Order: sequence, then structure tokens, then C-alpha cells
Amino acid sequence: VTAVFFAVKRRSADPDAKLGLFNLGKNVAYVGNEACRTCHPNIAATFDRSGMARSWSPASVERLSESHAQPNEVTDQKRNFHYRAFEVSGFFFQEEYRPDASGEKVHSLERPVSYVVGSGTRGLSFVAQHNGFLTLLPLGWYSEAAQWDLSPGYQRHNPRFERVLPIECVGCHNSFPKHVAGSRNRYELPLPTGIGCEQCHGPGELHVAKQSQMGPADESSGAGDSTIVNPARLPIDRRDDVCLQCHLISDVAVLSPGKAWTDFRPGQRLRDMRNDLFLQQEDPTRVGFSSHATRMRLSRCWT
Repeated sequence: VTAVFFAVKRRSADPDAKLGLFNLGKNVAYVGNEACRTCHPNIAATFDRSGMARSWSPASVERLSESHAQPNEVTDQKRNFHYRAFEVSGFFFQEEYRPDASGEKVHSLERPVSYVVGSGTRGLSFVAQHNGFLTLLPLGWYSEAAQWDLSPGYQRHNPRFERVLPIECVGCHNSFPKHVAGSRNRYELPLPTGIGCEQCHGPGELHVAKQSQMGPADESSGAGDSTIVNPARLPIDRRDDVCLQCHLISDVAVLSPGKAWTDFRPGQRLRDMRNDLFLQQEDPTRVGFSSHATRMRLSRCWT
């Protein structure tokens, strides 16, 4: 089996050149969306309607009424487990059960749905939370097909209600959740809701401090600002890395020595943080559900 590094064509003349950005330091703090909204209300209102902003939210009737109105029983034929999604008085659950020959349930487990993952454009996944520990639930909603099915990967291996959600998963669907050190899947509550401004623009502490002294920023201004990242002004490879921090799905991702999953900041090189490897050469005829980077590299625009 060969291991192939993910390599993109480096087009910038000097990828190691100083970018003149001051918010890449590890000690520069994230300030949250509301701090950005104060000076950028129109941009914030537009972003609130985007798929990224709706990528993680508490379970609610508003978000789930469409999916739960559809037939929602699915069977794992290999293991003879049956699953169903249901609502009781505005609260949502998933049940795993196994019937006997007469149809009577001889086994039943239920878990509440705490969070919804995804904008709903392609689909929704569902998360259970217990004492801050997050696990993925077996059933997912696939919007394009308008049907329920097992969550991605469950056909091959079904962990039932025990699929943990580590920081490398939660951190891409949700902005900067506070992961409890020493745990695999425990987080401080309450969790943030959705991807935020700083995921692509970097931590805003210096920018907010500067603009607080200067007055509200002009949203239409094209002027550069060394206290915040504008991805459009980055060298091409580093601009792509802003997206690839979450949209590059490799077989194996190995952190560089001394780095953590949350260390990457827009403007930095992703390859300095981690190495992404594939166990075999990419097959253009087989592109996975989440292989956004692979699809882009195979596109006519890229080639």
C-alpha cells in the first residue's frame, strides 16, 4: 500500500514570504461573531443565512420538522438492527431495536437528539450529548434523496450509539468549541452554534481593538488591514489552505510535532500543521461524499 501526500500546485513565487499579518500569533484571541457584527451588520446578516453559519445548531422543531415528517425507519441488514427517528412534544430521538420472529421488540435503546449538524442542503447528521460527551447518532437525513439512511460509514462498520466526535470533527462544523483536555469527545457547554467569521478571517482581537479606536469599518473598503485576514489577499496556496483546513478529507492526517488540531490560523500553511496522506492513488470515478478538495482538483476549473 502506498502513501501519497496531498500535493497542490504551489503558484506563489515565495510561499514563505512574510505576509505582514499580526493576528497569526498564538496569543491573539478569538472574539466571536457578535464582536464582528457590531461593525459589519450587513455582512453578518448575509452570513447568518449561509450554510456555514447553519452547520451546527441545537435540535429544534424549526430545523427538523421536514425530515421527521418523512418515513424514517432504516434497517442495518448485516447486523439486524432497526433504527427509527421520532418526535415527542418537540423533543427528538433515535431508537435502535431488534424484533423477534413475531415482530415483538426484544431489544430497544433510545437516545435524544441534542444537536443537528449540516445546513440541510446535502443532508443532516444528528448528535447526542451526555455530560458534555458528544456521539454521532446512527441515522442521517439525505436531503437530495429526501430519505433517511444510515450515517456515512455505518454500512461498513456500525458503532451504534458509540461513535465519538473528536475535536477534528466538531472543530470544522462548529467554531472553536472548548475541548476538555485528556478526553476524546468531551466539550465545555454550552457549545457554539455554527462556523463563524474567524474560521476564515483569523482571530479578531487586534482588529477589534484597532477599529474601536478608529471607528466603524467601511464594509465596501478594499484596503488591506494587517490585523485581520482577507483570504482574497493571500497567496493562492495559502488561500486554498483556508478552505482545506476543513474540506480536505484524507485517509490519515498526522499532526506535525507540537501542533494541535486547533492551531491552524488563516494565512498559515496547512502543511506546517499537519500531513494529509492517502492510502491509494485517487480514482476520478470514485469521489466520496465529503471529498471536496478531491472534487475541486478533478474539476475543469482546476485543471
